Amino acid sequence: MKKNLVATNTLRSRVVKFLEKTPDPIVDASTMTPERLIEELHIHQIELEMQNEDLRLARANAERIQAKYTDLYEFAPVGYLTLEENSKIVEANLTAARLLGVEKSQIMHRQFTDFVDPEFQDILYFHLAKVRKSEVHESCELKLKKTAEKPFYALLESMAICSEENGRTEIRISFSNINESKLSVIALKESADRNEMLLNLLPQSAVLVDSDRKVIVANRAARNRGVKLGEPCRAENLAEHPFEAVRHEDLQNVGFLVDEDTYRQRLITVIDDSNDAVCLMDLQGNIKAWNQMAEKMYGYPAAEAVKMSVFDLVPARLKHQTSHLLSEISAGVLVKPFETKRIARDGSVLDVCLKFTRMVQDGKIVAIASTERDITSHNLLFASLQDLPRRIIVAQEEERSRISQVLHSEFGQALIALKLFTVVTSSALPEDNRLMRTVFDKIRAQLDKIISDTRSLAHKLSPPGLKYVGLIPAIKELVESAMTEHLQVRFFHNDVDQASFKEKDIIIYRILQEALQNIQKHSKATRVRVNVVIKKTVFTLAVRDNGKGFDPSLTSTAKGLGLALMKQQAALINGKLSIESHKGKGTLLKVTIPIKEKKVV
Repeated sequence: MKKNLVATNTLRSRVVKFLEKTPDPIVDASTMTPERLIEELHIHQIELEMQNEDLRLARANAERIQAKYTDLYEFAPVGYLTLEENSKIVEANLTAARLLGVEKSQIMHRQFTDFVDPEFQDILYFHLAKVRKSEVHESCELKLKKTAEKPFYALLESMAICSEENGRTEIRISFSNINESKLSVIALKESADRNEMLLNLLPQSAVLVDSDRKVIVANRAARNRGVKLGEPCRAENLAEHPFEAVRHEDLQNVGFLVDEDTYRQRLITVIDDSNDAVCLMDLQGNIKAWNQMAEKMYGYPAAEAVKMSVFDLVPARLKHQTSHLLSEISAGVLVKPFETKRIARDGSVLDVCLKFTRMVQDGKIVAIASTERDITSHNLLFASLQDLPRRIIVAQEEERSRISQVLHSEFGQALIALKLFTVVTSSALPEDNRLMRTVFDKIRAQLDKIISDTRSLAHKLSPPGLKYVGLIPAIKELVESAMTEHLQVRFFHNDVDQASFKEKDIIIYRILQEALQNIQKHSKATRVRVNVVIKKTVFTLAVRDNGKGFDPSLTSTAKGLGLALMKQQAALINGKLSIESHKGKGTLLKVTIPIKEKKVV
């Protein structure tokens, strides 16, 4: 055994030295001895083993690149599901499995209804029915079951597509956990319901009025005094009372009749237990009282707050505005609720929703009550959600650029090295060994195709022209690459070679790229015209083809999904995408985007 291993290593060394020689030796098998012929066959066997090893490494590298693409789907920030017509799950990513609290293998081929709370089954049924008939994304909120944990609220975005493999309709769903925000909304509603119930339980006359002072809700004591729903709240409807209105919880304006000290004490208790900060101040803005929520919100105890002015809570740039508001309220002007800034004791700046209410006694405004709600977290969440599409696109482009670099610098170079190896190996073969030469020629041809496809894919993922020479040259290059023997593509623009719109460039490029791909796949067009026009503050991209056309109102396939994505991309940069198409008359896709007017030097 050891002797055979030594002999094999010696033969491999001879093979390596043999391949390094440039001349092509001519071997006449008829002149060889049987031992020599066996040795040559053994050498060829080792050569093939070495080539097979190189091909195996190339395949492993290709599988590694494919795995990176899979990560984009599996580890997306939202869960992805694909349902058959019978609502059976046929595809799911790891995020979906994590959100549902099960292994991915336990999701496949199960009914999606298995993961939906029984109370929301009807909502899912009507949602899926609507999706199958719709041409755009549809959304709904469901409560989903999570293994070994409490159910959670999820936002579903769904769209029906036609599978290219079997022609059947599938539904693609993306869903995310909105449990915290949904529970917050429910809590606010419950708080409002409790306030309405509290209003009806008050022994004194109390009414809820809208901004026009029409009565929305009146308790029994108020109705006994002649208050009617829907009618304006007039002074003669209520007995004399020191406070015209005070805001509590989520009620807009609550009018109270206070006839006794006990009732006044009950009113103070209600305000003190409010979920909003309530502050009572004089007409100059000096704080006279505030409740427990105000202490928690701003960090000042009530004993310390009564020595302060409201201007101590207002940022410097808003002091003049606050002074003007106090003057208007003192003059009897009704100020609608609005958002502003306040400064807490620790120096943090809060976003506050503010509502002023006039306190009237003997027909005169004697004080001002403000009800304030901290909406800082809400605004931060809203801003984050507003910026989420842009961040997703930026992340996608960064990942595409990284993958493109990997394809070019790692995978591409490995393929080129493998091609050179086959060239050297083929040149070292005897001329009469036609079988092996033919095999190597086919391998080289296949490698050339793989190298070309890899370069094309890397270019599509991250177009270098867009980064280094600008939008218009990149569009020219894209148009040229789209032309084939059966498709002519022409590009026209109004002398804007150096036009660039920063972060908008990549979205414009992707929209055009998707449009040309749709034309190649679906339209059967022979001519395409791409126009770019820039007039002052408007950028216009128009793509017209002479294809078979289609009915835009019936796009429910993957093509419809592509159009919907293009519309979303245009909306991210405040643009508008429109489509005009008729069967047999071609299609016109038009994108208009607002831009800043460039100054002419």
